[in-house]
Amino acid sequence: MDYRVTWEIDIEEVESALAAALEAHRIMLDPASITTVFAVTSPAGTTELIDLLPEEAGGLPSGDG
Repeated sequence: MDYRVTWEIDIEEVESALAAALEAHRIMLDPASITTVFAVTSPAGTTELIDLLPEEAGGLPSGDG
C-alpha cells in the first residue's frame, strides 16, 4: 500500500524559501530534535497523526490521531 506522510513546521525570520527549507532540514536531522509528529494519509484517504515520541516523553497516546 502507498501512504502519504507529511511533516509541517513554521520557520520564521529567514530570507528565502530555500533558507526555510534548509532550516527545516537541519531541524529534522538533529538527533536531539523532537520533530516526531507526522500526518499519515492512507490509500482510503483517512489521515491520522502519528507521534513517534513515546507517550512517557510527551508524545501522543498510542492510537490517537
